[in-house]
Amino acid sequence: MTALEKRTVGSLALLYSFRMLGLFMVLPVLALYQDQYQGGSVAIVGLALGIYGLTQASLQIPFGWASDRWGRKPMITLGLVLFIAGSLVAALSQSWLMIVLGRALQGAGAIAAVVLALASDITSNSRRTLAMAMIGASIGLAFIVALVLGPVLGQRWGLQGLFYISAGLAALALVIVWWWVPSAPDFSEQSASRSTGFGEALRDPELLQLSFGVLVLHAVMTAAFLLIPRWLLGHGVPVSEFWQVYLLAVLGSIPLAGLLMRWCERQGVVTAIFLLMLSLVLAQGFAQTWLALIVALGLFFGAFMALEAFLPSRVSRIAPPHAKGGALGVYSTCQFGGAFIGGAGGGALMQGFGAVFVVTTLSALLLLWAVLAWRLRGTSTWATDAA
Repeated sequence: MTALEKRTVGSLALLYSFRMLGLFMVLPVLALYQDQYQGGSVAIVGLALGIYGLTQASLQIPFGWASDRWGRKPMITLGLVLFIAGSLVAALSQSWLMIVLGRALQGAGAIAAVVLALASDITSNSRRTLAMAMIGASIGLAFIVALVLGPVLGQRWGLQGLFYISAGLAALALVIVWWWVPSAPDFSEQSASRSTGFGEALRDPELLQLSFGVLVLHAVMTAAFLLIPRWLLGHGVPVSEFWQVYLLAVLGSIPLAGLLMRWCERQGVVTAIFLLMLSLVLAQGFAQTWLALIVALGLFFGAFMALEAFLPSRVSRIAPPHAKGGALGVYSTCQFGGAFIGGAGGGALMQGFGAVFVVTTLSALLLLWAVLAWRLRGTSTWATDAA
């Protein structure tokens, strides 16, 4: 990579990981506060977990379009300001309804597609896959750190403190945007050609499979955090020790994630999908000890991190330059739409039918994705590589 490319990828990975760290830190602990705010129920906790995904999904494409017209950095700035505002609303809330509103406002800062588009603008074709993988890996790292820090900081400062920390991290990301992130080239004259990418993205079979896959992946991840705190409490793990379980599970998952990423590159994602499904079944029905639960969680986190890094890399590799913005817009919309479906849908199913039904539903979604991934791998009309 050139010096400019290294600066671009490093700064974007850091600002994106700060933002995602703020979002992820509340995931492992939000369900524990169900009875500490007005109007608490499993369903509304699930809505609070996933509502940011609805606003993210709704605004990814508008933010991407606006960044084509008015610039990447101004739209990233607007997104981070909205995220800070949402974090403060949630921090000052006395009821679950206001927490839901704050989480929705956090999600309104829909900068994922803009960040990926900026990385695509500045990096060369030969290094773009590496750039996307590095940004994806930064999200995985933020996920790991958040699983450990969330319970620790939540135990010390409560849910309110976590939201204040989220606001502070987004403020640091703003500093990175204007002091470190390079400006993108001016693509305003190419806006007409860029606009064709969205329609093409919706017609490409492999991209549709990848977009459906990330929707399922984030639905499963978000819904899982309605289940995991209950599993831990059911095994007698006190809340003050949640971070230890997460740390052990995450440390064990890192080598697995690395192996699975290489396997996905060679053989596709089916094995990782099945390991994700197996981890849920093991945790719900067969993990009789806390050690067995740690193993199941390690499988879950390892498969999730591998898929989270591989999928955007694959999208960026198969989409041609003129359609990359559209492809990433579709992908990001599905990614955050999955978070909303997993949170809101998972909460409703949990309240109405219980944990076993939620795990069964998530497993069915994963099985459907595995079938589509197996049948549609390598069918992209754009792909120029053999993978």
